[in-house]
Amino acid sequence: MLYLLFVTLPLLVQTSGTPPEFHAITHFTTDNGLSQNLVFDMHQDHRGFLWIGTKDGLNRYDGYNFRIYRSDPSDSRSLSSNYITYIREDDNNRLWVETRPGGLHKYDPEQDNFTVI
Repeated sequence: MLYLLFVTLPLLVQTSGTPPEFHAITHFTTDNGLSQNLVFDMHQDHRGFLWIGTKDGLNRYDGYNFRIYRSDPSDSRSLSSNYITYIREDDNNRLWVETRPGGLHKYDPEQDNFTVI
């Protein structure tokens, strides 16, 4: 019975009435500018930036280049840790970033920095 499910599922998807969409997939690594190859979370914001959380910083990709945000102990407006575990936007388009150990940050796009909550 499971065999029939796996065989017919692709046919149902292909005959849904709309042609399948194809998307290019790009593989990013440290060779392309990513801060680390191990990714914990990703989020595309309302402006189109792709935010990528790693154990070595928060990466913002604009379609061409990476901007890496890291902890700077001398800057209270930086991330409190480089270990990024969670990235999301709320209903008001505010970006929230969680770090380990337990830090919650709100991104300020005007100042390009963070507020630790």
